Amino acid sequence: MNFLLNLILALFATKRLTRLAVDDHILDDARNQFWDKYPPETSKLGYLITCHACSSVWAAAIVKSGILPRRLRDTLALSELALSAKKLIGD
Repeated sequence: MNFLLNLILALFATKRLTRLAVDDHILDDARNQFWDKYPPETSKLGYLITCHACSSVWAAAIVKSGILPRRLRDTLALSELALSAKKLIGD
């Protein structure tokens, strides 16, 4: 794949991973357990999971570090692309 396509896939995968960590209901239980130990109001570590800008830095590091297999990165990117298109077009 060329550089531009890899960059676009990394951008969408980072956005999706950030949304997954901060907003998606599937991780509500994990977030709540984390917040029990590190409340966002009093802990910088807890606040990290509430902040899109903060979480996206770590999501980008995970995406670009090679920790994620390429297929998972591509799946995250396509998922975010579909969600973005749905939001643009409407339901």
